[in-house]
Amino acid sequence: MTLGLGKPSSPISLSWLDALPAGARDLMTFMVAQPAVAQALGGMPALNIRAKGAPAGTAPLLPHASLIAIDPDDPDRIRDALHAADAACQCILVHDVLQRIEDYRSFLAACFHKLAVGGQLIVVVPHQFLLERKLQVPSRVSPTHRRFYTPGSLLTEIEEALDPSEFRLRFLADNDLGYDYATRLDRMPSGCHDIVLCLERMARPVWSDQLANAERHATTSKGSMELPPVDAAAPVYRVIMPDHGAIARILVLKVDHRGDFLMATRAFRILRAAFPAASITLVCGPWNRAEAEALDIFDRVLGFEFFAEDASAGVRSVDMDEAAARLQALLGDASYDLAVDFRVYDDTRRLLRSVKARHRAGFDPHDRFPWLSVRLNVPAATQMGRPTHLLVPASEFQTREGERTAADIFFARGRRKGGDHLAWGPYISLRQGRYLVELLIELLPGARGKPFELLYDIVSDGATKLLGRGRFVVARGHHPQVALEADEDLAYLEWRIMAERSKRLPGFRFAGLAFTRQVSSLAVHQSEAMALLAHLLPIRLEAAFNTSETA
Repeated sequence: MTLGLGKPSSPISLSWLDALPAGARDLMTFMVAQPAVAQALGGMPALNIRAKGAPAGTAPLLPHASLIAIDPDDPDRIRDALHAADAACQCILVHDVLQRIEDYRSFLAACFHKLAVGGQLIVVVPHQFLLERKLQVPSRVSPTHRRFYTPGSLLTEIEEALDPSEFRLRFLADNDLGYDYATRLDRMPSGCHDIVLCLERMARPVWSDQLANAERHATTSKGSMELPPVDAAAPVYRVIMPDHGAIARILVLKVDHRGDFLMATRAFRILRAAFPAASITLVCGPWNRAEAEALDIFDRVLGFEFFAEDASAGVRSVDMDEAAARLQALLGDASYDLAVDFRVYDDTRRLLRSVKARHRAGFDPHDRFPWLSVRLNVPAATQMGRPTHLLVPASEFQTREGERTAADIFFARGRRKGGDHLAWGPYISLRQGRYLVELLIELLPGARGKPFELLYDIVSDGATKLLGRGRFVVARGHHPQVALEADEDLAYLEWRIMAERSKRLPGFRFAGLAFTRQVSSLAVHQSEAMALLAHLLPIRLEAAFNTSETA
């Protein structure tokens, strides 16, 4: 049985469609159901252009098409490949390529000029809000995706690259056949997620070259122009300028517990020595006021309760808006040249921002507070320097071939398909650091067979970052281990386990992954960190800059 495409010389059979990979088959099913596209697909000679290494398989989507696989990062070879292709094509299908090409204008123009008059150019790209589901690059799907597309932006690029008088648009639509709109952002959605565009090349009209002759240029108005009134809700402009003002009034925040307060004593003395003439106000826990006044460092000491006095009583919930309002009420209309938060952890930075001050200083190990004039990014030893152990069970992984139980995934003895992942997941977040990862995978009791190898790769951030790949051995009584080094915090970590193509394996089970974070001394002691911040203040403020805001 064949699907009639308007040109019986090039039918597409159902057996051809059935032999395509699932994603390609669903795409072709959608396209042949559209009369305009179906007729275009039947044209001969036909050309199918794809990117090298694209996931849809190696066969062309059209049985009668010549396949060109191009390297998006090699424009010279793209040009040579298109130059060598047959001229006067009746159909050119550009599938999953355009979003990878940097110079899309030249590429589209080269494809278009390989068409005969009356020939059809079909462009298929992933939809920004079906596949990518992001507002801006980088892609969460592939680092080779340079741009995102909606039907409007795709048509805009077509009109940029081609003379609009030489083509007519025959079809443009979203293909969401079988799409699962309920899929979370950290999972790959099932179903189709494409935009399909089809245009026909027309003979150049005789009037094309005369279009510019009929244009009338607008004359410049000689009348006065009224400026619109300033909108109070308009965006704010930030002006950065040198700040030559003296540091005469300083506010110090140290609202944590007794031990933390005592460890800041050296930093307090360094600050006083750096600014001997300044008036320094300290805001601390009420229980630390007596010790603070006895230091004879501060001109004024104010008690402010933020944490509980007894840290062993457990963590209590703090309403930051309410706490900031209480601090503002305590300080009144006072403004400062410098406000410093000496707490190493960042849970009091919002208090600091509520203070009226020309400059603010504090710790910022993760670059979360760009509004700080002086930032010190030393890590907190007690938060970032301790080992952690994380067990991720097999229930957090996906599988197509395995049989699930409550705790494990079992793989029966037999030949593996190859190319398909045996298990993948768990889409977790990991802190920066070095990890030893134990794969809880082993031969089934009584399973025959020697130790064998499986493949793995590790990606993060929606599969946009490749962290590692390799092989590991599965044997009885042995759990393979893999080293993982994260230079930064990782989001949506995915660990994928695969078998080599057509390899026959004994029965085995997968129980999950065990992550052990290996650490040495990652940070200075917090008393040293506070002293470093106090030393840094006069250095940074010697040639300081300040920002002012205006509508």
